[in-house]
Amino acid sequence: NPRRGSQNSTGGGGGGGNSNNNDGKPERIIIKDAQLLEAGAGKTPAQKAVKRIPAKDFIMVRTQYLEADPDRFRPHQECHWTDETREQDIIAQCSKVMELGDVSKKTAPQDTAPPLEECKPLEVNEEKRWKSKVMSKQSSIIMDETEATEAPETDEEIVAKALLILNKISWTTLDKLTVKFMEQTNLQEKESIRHACIEMLIRKAQTEQHFGPMYAQLCAIISKQFKPFKKELLAHCQAEFETDTAHKIAKATKGITDPEEIEYHSLLIRKAYIGHIKFLGELYLRDVVKLAIMMYCLDELLKDETDEENLECFAHLMTTMGEKLDGHAKQNNKPFDWGKVRELRNSSKISNRIKFLLQDLLELKDRGWVQRRKTETAKSIADLHKELAKEEEAAKMNRRASSSSQINLRRSSSMAAAPPTTDEDGFVQIRRGSMKKVGSRQSFTNDQSTPSVPARPKAQELRRAVSTPVGMSADYPASPAKTKDISSKSSTVPSLPSIVSPPTPKICTPDECASKAKSILKEYFVGGDTADAVLSVEELVHAGTDGSIDRGAKVIESGVLMVMEMKELEVKKFLTVMESCVKDSKIENKSIINGLNDPLEFLSDIEIDAPLARKHLALILSEFMKWNAIDFELLKDAPEYFRTEGKAAAFAISILKNRGGEPSESEMETVSYLMTDEDKNAHASTKAMFDSL
Repeated sequence: NPRRGSQNSTGGGGGGGNSNNNDGKPERIIIKDAQLLEAGAGKTPAQKAVKRIPAKDFIMVRTQYLEADPDRFRPHQECHWTDETREQDIIAQCSKVMELGDVSKKTAPQDTAPPLEECKPLEVNEEKRWKSKVMSKQSSIIMDETEATEAPETDEEIVAKALLILNKISWTTLDKLTVKFMEQTNLQEKESIRHACIEMLIRKAQTEQHFGPMYAQLCAIISKQFKPFKKELLAHCQAEFETDTAHKIAKATKGITDPEEIEYHSLLIRKAYIGHIKFLGELYLRDVVKLAIMMYCLDELLKDETDEENLECFAHLMTTMGEKLDGHAKQNNKPFDWGKVRELRNSSKISNRIKFLLQDLLELKDRGWVQRRKTETAKSIADLHKELAKEEEAAKMNRRASSSSQINLRRSSSMAAAPPTTDEDGFVQIRRGSMKKVGSRQSFTNDQSTPSVPARPKAQELRRAVSTPVGMSADYPASPAKTKDISSKSSTVPSLPSIVSPPTPKICTPDECASKAKSILKEYFVGGDTADAVLSVEELVHAGTDGSIDRGAKVIESGVLMVMEMKELEVKKFLTVMESCVKDSKIENKSIINGLNDPLEFLSDIEIDAPLARKHLALILSEFMKWNAIDFELLKDAPEYFRTEGKAAAFAISILKNRGGEPSESEMETVSYLMTDEDKNAHASTKAMFDSL
């Protein structure tokens, strides 16, 4: 509403209003001598005053202008709207105002998005899209208007590129990004970049403990493909382990006087050291760190009984790797002494917090290293889908159980309530629901009766119907004790299902096959049955199906690596199971060839902790050759590290001698192919080397 300063008087040409006078006629609103003034303008107080006139009154005034007789009614002298189309304009303006002001009709919001089926996938223009400078494959410097030369990447740019890859890595993209990490950082050529990447990996594993197992797996994959990386990684880990946290705290808080800030930095350094200890345990679980190194670390952490930080690190380290350490140490006759830990648990020199940590560790060991609560770790998308499927299946089972119990309850109540009916001829009509099939006979519930038998109470009829033997009359007497017992159980006789579909066998992943194969062999070594072990391996591999070669390779690889560190008795038991599997085609020959790659490659490393590993592996390969599962020329395609650093020629000769018989010319050529320069200098010929060993 416009602000109007006005002088109003009664009389003269008018307007309209809503109120009624005493005669029941609409009261005429008279606006006379109205002057439009600015707010605060005017000379008199009446002119300066502001009076608000409702819009409805103005609309009624306009209506009166339209309804008035044009011969007798004329607009007010102050009205300057004297156009011929004034009437049509007023009608249009009034309808427009009413249309915009009507908010009573509320329309439902409409979905403007098209259907999903009609949407086109987003196209990414690789040439024009924004790319980070660090992730670009090359950067060029413009020398002139027509020529440009490629500038080599600096070490800082390569390290920054590696950091971006590590920030994107997850269990789902681990294999793919590991290859990308090695290709774009060029670890094999530049030592400075290798040092920087190792330091960055260790730092991220320390600060991001939730992803520690994933970074350890990354290091394990790179260590298998590039041996110097493993050596430098262990050197950096040893330096971090031996660095005193007090020295780090003093260096980080140098020049800082605020106690809260000093405490903040100290807490970060202590947490990072605990993360480093857990990272060492994860590396040991993936065979990057050997048993002797871990035993040394444990002894160092327990050396000072009053150092609570080291004791806390010991508890975390044992929680991470204790299960494997116990089994590994027993196999090598180097069991860990838990007596010192039990003494520290009752020591008065340490705080209660550390005592409880050690108590929890001992209880975890007594439970077989089974965590009391499920530990949340980083997972792949496939693992998340599996967990979701399990939860949905459990929910379905609960719903089915509750619904079936309700249906049975309603059915039993309705059957008990409905009495039997008799037709015109005197025969009892039996409902379908009152009859159950048990075996090849039909038994009727207590609502059945025959007209030839006198009526009896229901309970007595039920006891007699159940207790009467087959082939005898209904008057056959039954003992009261048996009758009572049978009558109490007669209502719970289950009905047999018509069709039972066989369960679908579950296909395990290669990693799951490796883990389960170890459990099968361990159980068999204790005193299991050979046929049962072979059947278990067959159910794991599913030879002839999709992916069976990879599953069989993992079974062979895990079994061979495990028995290489055991005694000869376990090796022979393993060969007994494998002989049945190979001869009965439970495992393909291609799986055996693929499964022997890792044992051959890491033979020299395993031999450090298990001196009999070379002898055991030679025996295993000779037996596989006897069963025609592998060919002797397999050693020519063995990993390069085995052929150059693993004394391959001597190992091949030991295989031939275990097999027995005279070697053929092709086998001697294979031995000659595996001989290094050192072997050729020590022996005049291949035959001389064969005879000398």
